[in-house]
Amino acid sequence: MIKKNFLTIINIHFEDEALLIDLDTNKVVMQGDYYHNKILDKIEGFVKGLEYAGYEVNISTEHGTHEDFVVGEEG
Repeated sequence: MIKKNFLTIINIHFEDEALLIDLDTNKVVMQGDYYHNKILDKIEGFVKGLEYAGYEVNISTEHGTHEDFVVGEEG
């Protein structure tokens, strides 16, 4: 069984915003908020899909600040 490791970061200032990072590749898999993307539901569905496909998924959750959500922007 292939293991995948993910981290969900939830914005402490705007809890509806979250992102999912693949810790094995250090890449953002998805990012969004509840209003526009139903992001936590999408993350849950993504994980269930991986488990259904036979992956062993380890996922942890942390809280972060706006700086954690500025992806692809230079500052």
